[in-house]
Amino acid sequence: MPASDYDAIILGGGISALTVALQLQMKGYAVVVIDKPAGSGAAGLPAGLANPAYGREAKKSWESEACIESLYRLSELADVRKNDWQEGWTQWLEPGEAAERFPLVQTKYGALWIQVGMTIDLPCLLTELRTKLNTMGSTLYSATTSDVYEGRNNHTVAADGRELRSPRIIFAPGSGIGDYPQWSSLKFNRVKGQVTAAAFSGFSDPGCSVASSGYAAFTGYNRVVVGSTYEHTWQNSSPSHETGRELIARFRNMCPQIGESLTHADNWAGIRLTTPDRKPCVGAHWEIRGFYCIAGMGSRGLLMAPLAAELIADHIHSNKKIPAQIDVTRFYRTRRFMNRT
Repeated sequence: MPASDYDAIILGGGISALTVALQLQMKGYAVVVIDKPAGSGAAGLPAGLANPAYGREAKKSWESEACIESLYRLSELADVRKNDWQEGWTQWLEPGEAAERFPLVQTKYGALWIQVGMTIDLPCLLTELRTKLNTMGSTLYSATTSDVYEGRNNHTVAADGRELRSPRIIFAPGSGIGDYPQWSSLKFNRVKGQVTAAAFSGFSDPGCSVASSGYAAFTGYNRVVVGSTYEHTWQNSSPSHETGRELIARFRNMCPQIGESLTHADNWAGIRLTTPDRKPCVGAHWEIRGFYCIAGMGSRGLLMAPLAAELIADHIHSNKKIPAQIDVTRFYRTRRFMNRT
């Protein structure tokens, strides 16, 4: 039996994959990351909004507090954000106070100020994570295809002519997880999302990002990313100019003054995976030893992925139990979570 090349192979190049790689590397594992070429999937998203409260009622998502703290730790590790949180998570602002504090945002009926939310420049974060991994000794490959073959002690990944072996493979390829037959029985919903990245002139950033009918993530340098659509039926994964115009119209409702000063816009689209209960799918394969997955976070991947990655790394390293709410075991124990064969 050939010896292992690495302690762990991670398939994927988004925040889930790179954070798992970083967590395992910090625990002393020899790690290789295999990703598709730059710009593929959610890893190509221009920016993201980590909002621990979602919907019109500002409900908390899964483990909101722990998720935002984990994202903060990750951003510090990657040296992309360093500042102290203000006291208090949320504060309701009446119309007058909201308009005074954020005059460039439409706040006719008031606003909920979420002080611990974060706007992340995703390309910058992912670049810094890759740099960190390289510095720590991880190996990163880009490959257009990656086929996985099960073994008794070591599994093999064949990626563009390379064959790599490891007793552990972590599948974190975003919407591509269904391409691997080992996980094809898991039931995910595939939802298309589109955002528009636009430039504006004549105004400074309003001092916050905005979540209303969609969101506007201000990324600095007079740039804003407006999103996002939720398309449950779609013909292709390419962005649409018509949808881009709809997103710009939403933005003009959120920030009328800035909305009239837009000078350029680019569209981006990708596919998200959601689960039947809207919680992540994390953990070990129910039959194949050494196979793990992290998937199904939908539009909240930026918020949830760092914590999910910490949890699966702890599970791999010390057999720490994955929380039942997100453990992959709930899929094969519940028929509605599995595809019929």
